[in-house]
Amino acid sequence: MHENTQTREALLQFLSTIARPGQQVEDVNENENLIEAGVIDSLSLVHLILYLESEHGVDLRVSGVDPNEIGSIAGMLAVIESQVG
Repeated sequence: MHENTQTREALLQFLSTIARPGQQVEDVNENENLIEAGVIDSLSLVHLILYLESEHGVDLRVSGVDPNEIGSIAGMLAVIESQVG
């Protein structure tokens, strides 16, 4: 499996663990903001940041935390790629 595909699958799996009850990560467009779509809440954003830092080596202290950058699946993948790839 390609590394980007593995990263995407791992991210989707993690997001499914923090999704609000009754919400499916797979149901949203990759560019859609997950908070605005109601898939995750603001507390989940904290869990997401910790996940990105611990599992993918993303250091958000370097670039700061822009919720718009990490609000969508595509944005999260871009942040991972820019710092790790």
